[in-house]
Amino acid sequence: MAQITSTMAAKHLKKLNDQRDSLLSMERKAKVFTAAIQEDLETVRPVYDYATTQKELTVLDMKMDAIEKKVILLVTNVINYLFRRCSDCYCKYKISSAL
Repeated sequence: MAQITSTMAAKHLKKLNDQRDSLLSMERKAKVFTAAIQEDLETVRPVYDYATTQKELTVLDMKMDAIEKKVILLVTNVINYLFRRCSDCYCKYKISSAL
């Protein structure tokens, strides 16, 4: 992944989360469906492939985890940088106590 800002990462995470929610919603709709007694069940059954959906969910989860880990690493690096750069003892105490 190219270098991105935390805002861009948050937008990308939101997009991935929306895709995940969409897949889960499709899964819930396909799990239970309504048909009249006269209808053929196979014609009204929603199209759904469990294995494909689970693979897509796994890929989305892995992408989301990778982005979240990079954001956490970025925040950690910024805090460490600020801690090292700060020469005021009070400020160092304030930063370290926030951790």
